[in-house]
Amino acid sequence: MGKCFDIDITHYADDDVWAATSEDIKGLTVEAESLQSFTEALIEVSIELLAHNHGLTDAEIGASTIRVKRLRHVLRKTKKPSLQGPTGSRPKLVFNGARELAEVA
Repeated sequence: MGKCFDIDITHYADDDVWAATSEDIKGLTVEAESLQSFTEALIEVSIELLAHNHGLTDAEIGASTIRVKRLRHVLRKTKKPSLQGPTGSRPKLVFNGARELAEVA
């Protein structure tokens, strides 16, 4: 069984921007202006960080789960994290341990 990594997601409603950070995935900071592009960027950046910062192999990354620990919707303008670039193979992304994030729109 693969490792599980928790992430926090914030939706900045004023700008319609999605952002993610994580204490489990070292260096994770992702943002995008649509849920679809956010999900794609989150997977790709997570893959790169899991390989480079955590030393996971492609097989270990593929067996891993990224779990949404907290989802917040912010209605006032706040500072957002900056976007980083993607690469690699895909871990499973789950929402509240049950549904894929892409299904939550």
